[in-house]
Amino acid sequence: MKRYLPLVVLLVLGLLAGIGVRSCSNRSSSSSGSDAAPVGSAAPPKLSFADCQSLTAPPRESTDARSGAPTSVKLPTASLPCFGGGNLRLADVRGPAVVNLWGSWCEPCRAELPAVDAVAKRTTGLVHFLGVDTRDIRSNGEDMVSEFGLSYPSVYDQGEQVRIALKQAGIPVTLFVDKAGKVVHLYNGTALDEAALTDLVQQKLGVAVPVG
Repeated sequence: MKRYLPLVVLLVLGLLAGIGVRSCSNRSSSSSGSDAAPVGSAAPPKLSFADCQSLTAPPRESTDARSGAPTSVKLPTASLPCFGGGNLRLADVRGPAVVNLWGSWCEPCRAELPAVDAVAKRTTGLVHFLGVDTRDIRSNGEDMVSEFGLSYPSVYDQGEQVRIALKQAGIPVTLFVDKAGKVVHLYNGTALDEAALTDLVQQKLGVAVPVG
C-alpha cells in the first residue's frame, strides 16, 4: 500500500488545483489578508482612473444596431463609489455596455481582464465598459487596475451588492446591456478570451467590433 501513497497524494493535489478554475465563489478566497508585494518588487504606477459619469448616456458613436431581447435580469440599483471619483448607480448605465464583475483575489478574473480591456479599446465610442471590483480591499483593486492598465471605469463593491442582486454564486460575471439599460445577456462561464468576448458583443449587442 505504501508504494501507492505518492500516487494518491498527487491525484488529490491535482483535484484540489482544478477547483475554482471556472469561477471564484464568495467563499473561495479572503480579501482581508495581507497582500504585501515581495521584497524588492516594484508596485505598478498609479493610473488616473477613468470617470464613471459618461456611462449614464449611450456611447457617443453608438448606432441603432439591434440587440438581443431583454432578459429577466435587471441592473442592480446599488450606488457604488467609482475609482475615478463620485458614485455611480448601476441602474443608470446606458448601453450598448458590458459590465464585468471581478476581484484582485480571483484568478479567472485576472485571466480574462486583458481580453476585456482589449475589446474595450477596440470599441471605444461604440460600447461602454464598466468593471465592478467585488469583495476586495480597495487598494488591491486600484493596484490591479494600474497593473493591467485598464482603460475603462471601475466601481468598488466590497459588500458584493451586485453579485448578490444577480443571484450569482461567484465571479467573474459579465452583463451585456442595451441602450435602454436592459440586460440582454448574462455570461458566467469560463474566463473569456478576446475572441469569445468579441463574438458576444457582436451577437448580443449588435455592435460590429473593429479589427484590433
